Amino acid sequence: MKAVRTMKRAISVWILLAMLFGFSIAVHADVIVNERTLTAHLTDASLVAVMDQIARQTGIRIDVVDTTKYVNSMISDTFEDMPLEQGIERLLNGWNFGLSKDPVSGAVRTLMIVSHRTGIEEIGALAVPRQVDPNVPEGSDTSRAFEEEEAPPNFIDEEPYRSDDELLDAAPPEVRELITRMQKRDAVE
Repeated sequence: MKAVRTMKRAISVWILLAMLFGFSIAVHADVIVNERTLTAHLTDASLVAVMDQIARQTGIRIDVVDTTKYVNSMISDTFEDMPLEQGIERLLNGWNFGLSKDPVSGAVRTLMIVSHRTGIEEIGALAVPRQVDPNVPEGSDTSRAFEEEEAPPNFIDEEPYRSDDELLDAAPPEVRELITRMQKRDAVE
């Protein structure tokens, strides 16, 4: 009986070691920032670790509002010498985030990761957009699928970057409160 328990423990230890060794081989994260370019070679890397490497190499402050999915997110991607902002966008594909830039140099100062995007399947929305004709009396079947797709937005007339104060003034009250708290926290540090 004692030999069986010893054998089971030995097998358990070997399985645990094999699993740890296997996981350590599969995970790979090389992130290199040169001036304003980003190179990444990632295989099942922790998004937290990748963002930490970028923060250490660039001095960008990273704030995460909702850490629920962020702390468990894994990423695999490979690219070289991509402009820093474009690389960050690529790594955060599927996330709602914002960048705060220095108004003089244009360098990114803060990256705020707000939340993981929710797909239409997750929120249970209809796959086909519907439209209601306000001229038809209530109670009749007035909904119909859109017949024409909306034209893509014209980005030629984009607004120039606004200052932090202008953005803060335009923000909804709950976001303004969050930003104000963060600014006070930054002033203390």
